[in-house]
Amino acid sequence: MNAIVTASSPVQPESSLDERDRLNEVIDDERREVNLGGVRESLVGSRLGYQLSSHAHVRRLGTVVIGGHFELQATPCLQRRPDIAFVSAERWPLDRSILDIDDNAWKLVPDLVIEVNSPTDTANVNLRRVRDFCAAGCRQVWFVYSEFREIQVFDTRHSSRSFTRGDTLTGDPVIPGFTLAIDDFFGPEPPTTTTP
Repeated sequence: MNAIVTASSPVQPESSLDERDRLNEVIDDERREVNLGGVRESLVGSRLGYQLSSHAHVRRLGTVVIGGHFELQATPCLQRRPDIAFVSAERWPLDRSILDIDDNAWKLVPDLVIEVNSPTDTANVNLRRVRDFCAAGCRQVWFVYSEFREIQVFDTRHSSRSFTRGDTLTGDPVIPGFTLAIDDFFGPEPPTTTTP
């Protein structure tokens, strides 16, 4: 249950908050806060996460995680919190209990990572994320650029493809059978306004 903080309610100092309640990543043993983006990024992530999860669940392909924390490397510590991740049934069997995970970060590399780009994200930060996930053994990394109605798919840190208007992205071989028509996903173009 979430507590409502009013002007008269005491607020806990940040140092007393449980690490599980903070949205952060650890890069080279240094803890860094995660940029959550805005409403548009949240809606895009929710919609894509739902579609992937529905597809994976019905076909028993694996588990989709929204905002999960993954430990990609122990020393130096590298923990990333992608917007969406897919873990195949081969990496985490579906009959294994999620209650087996009791750490702040899941000590497992996802098969697929999806990041919904925020306008404040820089190219350097995004490329570092691609490098980190690919080096750890992630099979694909998708970057969603909602402003441009484009999804960039990295199969390795050196190989990528872009999907935009008129294209259909497929999840093969990572999520067999999953397809995403870019036009349908992002919806119609907003109307252009002309000034007299």
